Amino acid sequence: MLFRSRDDFRGEALRPEWLTLRAPAAELGVRLDEGGLVLPGREALMSRHHVALVGRRLQSLHGRLRTELSFDPRDFQQMAGVCAYYDSRNWVYARVSRDEAAGRALNVTSCENGVYREHLTQDVPLGESGRVGLEVRYRGGTFDFAYPAAGGRS
Repeated sequence: MLFRSRDDFRGEALRPEWLTLRAPAAELGVRLDEGGLVLPGREALMSRHHVALVGRRLQSLHGRLRTELSFDPRDFQQMAGVCAYYDSRNWVYARVSRDEAAGRALNVTSCENGVYREHLTQDVPLGESGRVGLEVRYRGGTFDFAYPAAGGRS
């Protein structure tokens, strides 16, 4: 059975299938506006305290999530993206951040049993402005990430 869902994050509040970690969305500063979902900067995914993460439970062993984000990080400590999150010690994350050489850039990072790792030897430059499309495809325990290459296809 194919499960399809789309959310443009317009309305008064998050739909009930969207979850946050350890605190209600309003307490974390998560809100909806004309541009979609807005998440404030918080702590890293490895934190056990105030992480700004909005997600939903997987309902199938196979699937795909696509999103677009508008984000202009000022330094390497600021990041946003799409994540497959199990807990603070186990996740994989396609994230937009700032690299000294590449500027605004993409990398894929993970934490497995508490061990942090960057998967790309160099961050992928994204240009200094504009929306970034990200996609995660999952098949069982395998996650693949994509982003639009030049010409707009992932």
